[in-house]
Amino acid sequence: MPRVTKEHGVNRVRIRFRGPPHVSKTFTSKTDARRWGEKTERAMQLGLLSPDQDCTLKELLLRYGKDITPAKRGAPQELSRIHKLCQHRITALRLADLHSSHIAQFRDERLKKVPGTTVVNDLSLLSLVLNTARTEIDSMAVI
Repeated sequence: MPRVTKEHGVNRVRIRFRGPPHVSKTFTSKTDARRWGEKTERAMQLGLLSPDQDCTLKELLLRYGKDITPAKRGAPQELSRIHKLCQHRITALRLADLHSSHIAQFRDERLKKVPGTTVVNDLSLLSLVLNTARTEIDSMAVI
């Protein structure tokens, strides 16, 4: 059962499942925290999500490039963008550790090297990959 506690004005939900690694996330609403905790715990019980098997952004990008990109019209360009993004150090972060501040830092670093439209395309791809992964986990967790 997820444990929700109030810490420094936010609600933190912690889930321990089969061993020491645990999942933790903060919410402003206790209802949202409880709902996320139940959904995440259910995904862990079904074996769809495991804290010790949490993947990196690079692994997620490569999987997206292998499974979803080939069916698209602009597949070669998107694969090229994916492989270019995989060279950046942000992709070494585990998804559980990825925060908006990391994305902002990535954006600022990229803006120093490439034009703004390229950065917008990179951020759009990152958003698409992360949202697709979240949607797939959410749809599997409902089962």
